[in-house]
Amino acid sequence: MLQTAIPTGLIGLLTGIGLAHAGRAPSMLPKSPIRCVSVRSWLIFTTRLARHPLGYTSSRGQLGTFGIDPRRLVDVGLATRVTKTDVGGVGKWSVSFAAPLTTEKFLVDLPTQYEAFKQSTMALVPLAEQFVGRDIDGAMCTLSGLLGVGHAAGSSAVAGWVADPATRAKFRGTTDTFKLTNGIF
Repeated sequence: MLQTAIPTGLIGLLTGIGLAHAGRAPSMLPKSPIRCVSVRSWLIFTTRLARHPLGYTSSRGQLGTFGIDPRRLVDVGLATRVTKTDVGGVGKWSVSFAAPLTTEKFLVDLPTQYEAFKQSTMALVPLAEQFVGRDIDGAMCTLSGLLGVGHAAGSSAVAGWVADPATRAKFRGTTDTFKLTNGIF
């Protein structure tokens, strides 16, 4: 079963962002970073992908509330390099953060995690847009669903996931993330 509970810290973070921008806009919510996506839809998407506690580290090396892959942290400039090691037959990624950030600091800093998630998602938009409208096992791909795939599997895996039913069957977690996020926008 997919977890969709909103971490309490994320609610506070998003409310704080909204209050900081309250003087500039009538809304108390943060602006969506994706053009033509409503604040409401962005918040639903964000909270569906915020599935872990603040200090979370997966067995494969994903970090924080959003379970961000270390390679995405390099892509958005928060880290300088990643390495992959074999731990009991499972590949685990580790990351070297750009100073002054460290893994320990990242894991307790929800605003930084949210910013990394937001930047990573924005970087995926041009790639994901290419596949919007495609039929995936009877469901029409939406931008949010494809961004979910990119978040779960990385940008290099999106095209293969869309093209190959065997890939979708093999990587159930990515397919579950697609189902969780598809249709939001």
